[in-house]
Amino acid sequence: MLKLRIAYQGLRDGAGSDEDFDQLAAALNTGMIRSEQIDASLMEQFAPAMRAMLEADRRNGTHGSYGFTGQELIAVNVAVETYEILLRASTPHQMMNAAVTGAERMRQGHVLTLS
Repeated sequence: MLKLRIAYQGLRDGAGSDEDFDQLAAALNTGMIRSEQIDASLMEQFAPAMRAMLEADRRNGTHGSYGFTGQELIAVNVAVETYEILLRASTPHQMMNAAVTGAERMRQGHVLTLS
């Protein structure tokens, strides 16, 4: 969680790297998959954050740095906190399976519904 929080802080401050973005995006994706495995209603904690990440990526493409609006910061904060709760409540094996599932879905071109 410390590495994740450092990556997120860099992105919040506008100094985040592509690696920071990828780390946060992967964690949120894993959290979303793990939520789906536990209780689909938990996914609602991640959907706004995933939209915020897409916007931050768009900003980076346009302006050369990542950043979030106030509402996006709130959404990502909620998702990071939910991810930490899931991480503490899950076994390493369960989290690894969620990460593998998320990566496999991305390779297959599947995108989680964010609406």
